[in-house]
Amino acid sequence: MAKVVRKLREHWKKTVFFSSVAAFGASYWRDRRAEKAIETEFCRSAAEIGNELLAVASEPRSVAVLLNPFAGVGKCQTKFDSWAAPVLYLAGLKVDVVRSDTAGQTRALARVLEASDFGGLDAVVIAGGDGSLSEAVTGFLTRPDETPPAPIVFLPLGATNEFAKREKIGVEDIAKAAFAAVNGKQKALDVVKASVEDLWGAESRQPVYVMNGLRLGPVVDAEVDARRHWWWGSLRRHWTFFKTALRGRFDPVRVKIEFREPCAGCQACLNIGKKRRQENLSVMRSGSWWERWRSPVVVKASNDNEVDVDAFDTDCDLPWHTLELDIADLSVQLSDDGSLDVKVFRGCTSAWDFFSYGTASEDDRRNNLEMFKAGKVIVHPSVELVEAEDGGGLVEKEVFYYFDGEKYVVKPVVASVLRERVNFLTP
Repeated sequence: MAKVVRKLREHWKKTVFFSSVAAFGASYWRDRRAEKAIETEFCRSAAEIGNELLAVASEPRSVAVLLNPFAGVGKCQTKFDSWAAPVLYLAGLKVDVVRSDTAGQTRALARVLEASDFGGLDAVVIAGGDGSLSEAVTGFLTRPDETPPAPIVFLPLGATNEFAKREKIGVEDIAKAAFAAVNGKQKALDVVKASVEDLWGAESRQPVYVMNGLRLGPVVDAEVDARRHWWWGSLRRHWTFFKTALRGRFDPVRVKIEFREPCAGCQACLNIGKKRRQENLSVMRSGSWWERWRSPVVVKASNDNEVDVDAFDTDCDLPWHTLELDIADLSVQLSDDGSLDVKVFRGCTSAWDFFSYGTASEDDRRNNLEMFKAGKVIVHPSVELVEAEDGGGLVEKEVFYYFDGEKYVVKPVVASVLRERVNFLTP
């Protein structure tokens, strides 16, 4: 034993190297074993459902999968085949997989997807990240009927999965999401509509629909750039913000923010709601006395102050508020109460401020943010002229929005909320 210890001490570099490799291999084997156990459990549950007898003349549930193989750094296809597909097939579902071949094709596929092409659909599964989900929802809501052909199931298989509200997506999260296509509960979710305005305040382009929101500023630029430095592992965020701060690429963006506070319902909404209920009541009371006796009208007592949600007018005469700020990070995110959470981090005064904020946790960041709620937001960013790197004169500084992680050229954008617009199947 003493000889072994002496040899290890003499060759300490080799000892450290092979010990690290052995520890990594043991950790990897343990994680894979745990994943296999979870896969087996979900597959067994799916097989029990798939072995149930169908009623006479009934068809198995049918789902169409819109899969983005480029999502998740090219690992979306592998994860879907390993973690989601077995659950869908063992549950007895009829599965049709439609793969996108180019960037942005998910939007075009969603726009032309019809349930009749598959003999009927019970769900549309979106396999990808937040960007793929945004493209699919935009495609669905820009159809002539402005409605998906079936409820949506989201498989978070991308590089960013903020919609799934998970920092790290594992096999259990994917399997649970796939199970929503089997026996999930239908739920209508809100959507953020982002419209580009021209100089006259009219929509100049087709709107983009997102499930999370939009961001702007050098902080999100660095966060997106950090995805490329995967070899840094858990330190890639620190390395990216250090590199960006060292190069001085954290200049703030000048923006003008116009916003209205969330509408909680006013007298106009109440009057519209009362008129609508009276119209519905008069329609129900129409017909012969025999029909009214056979199907009596039951009028539910309602509070006069009750607001008809469908009667909300987002363009009513609420006052506008204006802010002009130099921001390092601007976030307009969808809130659970149907409003927009606007979070602002003003321009950094030094490279250390930028690095500290970029590498801080969400709780620590919250202490440095200015936050308020809005029902509708208009963002007017100003584009500065900077010296070209090749010395060829002045050029416009590159500034981008990020709608659910997808990059868009900066233009004046109007963000509003569409309440309970898209139906999802949730576990």
